[in-house]
Amino acid sequence: METQDLFLVQHVHAATRYRAAQEPSMVDYIFTDEEKLIENMKIGQPLGKSDHVVLEWDVILKISEIDSKLIKRNFWKGDYNKMIKNLQAVN
Repeated sequence: METQDLFLVQHVHAATRYRAAQEPSMVDYIFTDEEKLIENMKIGQPLGKSDHVVLEWDVILKISEIDSKLIKRNFWKGDYNKMIKNLQAVN
């Protein structure tokens, strides 16, 4: 099955592995299901003694604000010690 059959987008388009006396090859991939999810793809130098390059990219995330009428209480801000003291005073 090919990536196009799964509607995946490949974002690496250059060689990512360099080994002496061999032709460079593309063996490292980044797939997403959205074309504009990855920007500023950079192919850097190998890390340490590896023959694979370092890949660096930005992931584009957009969060839409939900207009909700649901009341959300800040329970972590409660003064629980004071509540316990007040409840202990009730018979």
